[in-house]
Amino acid sequence: MRDMDIVVLFSWGVGVTLFTLLSAVVMMFIWALYYSAFKRVRLYCQVRKELRRVLKQPVAFEPLSGEIPMMKPSFEEKEFKDFSLIDEEILTMESATALLKSLGGRVEIEGKGDHLATFFLPDREVQFLYNAEKGYLQFDCAIAVVSGIHAAACQTIDPYNSGRLITLELSFDLKGLEIFEEKVSAGCLRHALEKAFEKAMGEVDLGNMLRSQYHILPWEHKVVDPKFSSYSLRYLAALALIGDVETLDSYHKSFMNGERLGFETSIQEEHLERAIAIAKAVEETKQPSYDLLQQTAKSFSMEVESYDYFKITDPNFCNRRRSGYENLLEEKREELRQQGYTVYEKDTICEVDGKKARPHILYMKDGEVEYMDVKFKIDTENY
Repeated sequence: MRDMDIVVLFSWGVGVTLFTLLSAVVMMFIWALYYSAFKRVRLYCQVRKELRRVLKQPVAFEPLSGEIPMMKPSFEEKEFKDFSLIDEEILTMESATALLKSLGGRVEIEGKGDHLATFFLPDREVQFLYNAEKGYLQFDCAIAVVSGIHAAACQTIDPYNSGRLITLELSFDLKGLEIFEEKVSAGCLRHALEKAFEKAMGEVDLGNMLRSQYHILPWEHKVVDPKFSSYSLRYLAALALIGDVETLDSYHKSFMNGERLGFETSIQEEHLERAIAIAKAVEETKQPSYDLLQQTAKSFSMEVESYDYFKITDPNFCNRRRSGYENLLEEKREELRQQGYTVYEKDTICEVDGKKARPHILYMKDGEVEYMDVKFKIDTENY
């Protein structure tokens, strides 16, 4: 009997021990599940928080073809909206970029590593390069003035045209913003920008350029290139941007009387009506603009989200032009060397009329320093 009690007691002890161990294992398992779930919830919350932060910023898309991106956009406009510097403050690359953005510019990293700043004026765009390759800020790299407003006018007149439209190149200067100091102040950059914008708007008359390119009447124009939109459409867009209401109105009356005057069959009365509306707006405001085109499109119940598509977006345009023009200048330098002149290296800074300058070509003639600036002619050949 006693032996039996011992066996029962032993069995009970073993049972309690096994139950305790099993309970501990179950508790550990439950705790592990709870901890894992807690970590997942915390991670989920962190991911949600980060996702909300990222979605507040515009997305920078990378090319799908595997090619190296031509530019690396910076889209922190809000960060620089209220940015300001006193005129006397000396700029660094970071503060110069912030200042340009605060003044309304878009800044990107161009394919060769230069910073590219783009400013959007009413009917044209200004692009210039700057860098710090020599250990200090340089704003004398290159500046281009271009316009996509003629292409935008074509699209407003005939939204369904499928031809290629080309940006107008208005001017280009290798000297950029013409700042030749090693230490550039905020005030100096602001002043240089004002001068550049004033020059960009005044140096090339868009109306005169369009008159020159589209002086041939459509029915007398013999060159036809199927890659481009019709000459008739481009001709009407030019008249509209010039504000030539009288000529457009006479064409419209002829169309209403059944006389097409030799225009291509793609041109209809509605296209002339839109061109007249643009021309009247230009005549009234004395200044064509993308906003004016957008308002005209809306008056014809045409849905237009933005005309930004027509504004210059090619980040390599400035550098391509700079490379081409520098090659031409080097040919001229070599020509002077062949004539026996001592020619200074490119980008040499000198003093002209008491001010620092960087002539295109600097050379010695009869023991005296001479300089030469080459005027580059913009190709305005029609297509």
